[in-house]
Amino acid sequence: MLNLINSEFYKLFRRKAFYICAIIVAILSALDVFTIPYQIEMQYGISDLDLKMFGYNGLFVLTRGAGQVALFSSIFVSLFVASEFSTGMVRNILIRGVNRFYFYFSKLIVSLTVPFMYTILACLVSFLVGTYLWGPGDLTQEITSTTLNALGAFVVVQFVLHSLYVMIGFVLRNTGATVAVNLGLVISLISNLLISGWNFILRHWFGVSINIAKYWIGNYINVYQFSRFPHDLLMLLTWVSLSYLVVACAVGSLTFWKREIK
Repeated sequence: MLNLINSEFYKLFRRKAFYICAIIVAILSALDVFTIPYQIEMQYGISDLDLKMFGYNGLFVLTRGAGQVALFSSIFVSLFVASEFSTGMVRNILIRGVNRFYFYFSKLIVSLTVPFMYTILACLVSFLVGTYLWGPGDLTQEITSTTLNALGAFVVVQFVLHSLYVMIGFVLRNTGATVAVNLGLVISLISNLLISGWNFILRHWFGVSINIAKYWIGNYINVYQFSRFPHDLLMLLTWVSLSYLVVACAVGSLTFWKREIK
């Protein structure tokens, strides 16, 4: 298992797409912070504001970069998982007698590190740009707690989403289809449309009134923006995350175990 994980990390850091997506995440994170004055001017029609007087600093904008992670991390992981089926690499590995469960979970573990690394990169860039513009800010206990809670919840949500991306990659085994489906999960316009459709079907066909959006992990992608975490929200997010993680791992690994690899 350890050898498989090391092998997957080697393949991960050999992929040009990994670095390309990381560079894009860093650039967009920097631009997001640099353009804050223009965003405020466009929204409120007020120009030449000294944002430092309103509390803006490196620590205040640290989590803004996290918003750039979800899309590009999903694209890379989709390519990382599905492309090996298209090239026949998975079949060559399994011919050597590698345990399928070990292979699946080594791929899963390495894939889960991608959003973690991208999140650290994005937040570091945001902090540095914010520090350049308005200073670093004071690291108080409240800021530390709020920031760690927000980023911790965000990383958990990304772990769950990426376990779904890996599952879909192993089920579909086609690069284009995997990228398309996983983008559908991460792009809110598509996922919200699907959720609205399911809510309509349940309400009008089965008489069940339930808001599926509360139980869709993709709706918590923007959790890095939260300043408060009520107990009810934490409990709901915890149970939803665990449920998706268990189901994704079970479906993905069992499907991979049963199906023939061509």
